Amino acid sequence: MVTYAQLWEVDPVAWRAVGAAWRGLVAMVERRRAALVTAAGGLGAAWKGAAGAAAAGQVTRLGDPLLAARAAFLEVDQVLAGHAAALVRARAALAAVSTLTEIDRHGRVTPADAALQGRVDGALRLADAADRSAAARLAALSAEAARGWPAVAPL
Repeated sequence: MVTYAQLWEVDPVAWRAVGAAWRGLVAMVERRRAALVTAAGGLGAAWKGAAGAAAAGQVTRLGDPLLAARAAFLEVDQVLAGHAAALVRARAALAAVSTLTEIDRHGRVTPADAALQGRVDGALRLADAADRSAAARLAALSAEAARGWPAVAPL
């Protein structure tokens, strides 16, 4: 369960930045794949015949796993951006309550008020649900990556 202190300390901007870094990997793998295609073209030009064509094809195919990972990189970005957005909403809910009453370091409102405590608890549940959902989606992506993607994924 996400604690009150954890929710106040979390930096949603950092989560978005990490997601953007994953999105940035798409361009990098596309450049690497293009370099392999260029190298394969040079190989095919220098090595004539069926063996040269086969070698060039093999070098080109080395980049297929890179391209297959692009969709996963974008999905990681989406998961982290969604997580950051949920954290922003949860923190805003806490901030709204904190303007109405005091909240101790354990997330308890003082003086005791069931409605305000419910809002604090709801914010913590929102953050916890976002955390669990992001963790589950990232675990599924990791498992899929470990199995390998069977083909180049379309974007």
